[in-house]
Amino acid sequence: MFRHRPRSNSGRPLSRHCQVATFALAPYDRVRKEVRSTIAPLGGFVLVYLATPLDICEQRDRKGLYGKARAGILPQFTGLTDPYEPPTDAEIIIDTAVVKPLDATQQILDYLRRKRYLRDSEDLSCRNL
Repeated sequence: MFRHRPRSNSGRPLSRHCQVATFALAPYDRVRKEVRSTIAPLGGFVLVYLATPLDICEQRDRKGLYGKARAGILPQFTGLTDPYEPPTDAEIIIDTAVVKPLDATQQILDYLRRKRYLRDSEDLSCRNL
């Protein structure tokens, strides 16, 4: 599905002038460390690892991509035919097999408040949703 080089770019921020950058997939430790070393000096960096077992990823796959990858239709598929290197330096680790999305979001917001990335007075909460 992706070649190694373009996928290594998927872990790089779109802009160096933003306050928040998110990445859906950053499979390589080297790239995550490179991004951290670039972003952290500008005000901070928080790596959130959504630790999801492969079987859970496959169960949640509405597009059938894992099945296509297992059948050889999608080459270089992260976690199956291409490596995924779990982070060893994540500030937040959330086991999405047991933590619901709203609870996971709240854990992230709570961490950002504790580390003073967010003010306590900012009305960001998932508790009332």
